[in-house]
Amino acid sequence: MAAVSRAPPGEPTLPEPQWPAIRDWLRQAYPDVAEVTAHTLQAWLDDPAGPTTRLLDVRSRAEYEVSRLPAALWAPDLERALEVLAGPAATPSRVVVYCSVGVRSARLARALATCGLGPVYNLRGSIFGWAGLGLPLVDDRGETRRVHPFDTRWGRLLDPALQARPD
Repeated sequence: MAAVSRAPPGEPTLPEPQWPAIRDWLRQAYPDVAEVTAHTLQAWLDDPAGPTTRLLDVRSRAEYEVSRLPAALWAPDLERALEVLAGPAATPSRVVVYCSVGVRSARLARALATCGLGPVYNLRGSIFGWAGLGLPLVDDRGETRRVHPFDTRWGRLLDPALQARPD
């Protein structure tokens, strides 16, 4: 498989953007990072009596502004994530991180767990998978069905009907 980006030291090279390859890569590169499926996460969020779940969006500000999971907070790096998690809301029982497909969020999930936060989960399929299942997305105006495709190469993993287009 051809590489699409340089991996940090000790991390395998990223594969071509195809879901099975990405899932295998994530399991190999981050065997210590727990995953949660979109349907399980939705059930957690729908359960008012369940443990508190904090959602962190690891993507760039531009990606976050196009759409995000409802109640997700922007935390593109460890410093911001720690600030958000130390904020006025009660300490969550669990933290779920996501990005476009799961690579950036796996990195942050590992870093958060290393800081003693837990349990921390990476959303399997991240926002591309979530949106592909028709689960709710929001922007600053309310509900939306648009998702930032990250770039042309990785955007191939996102249904073209969901891809945000330049205005």
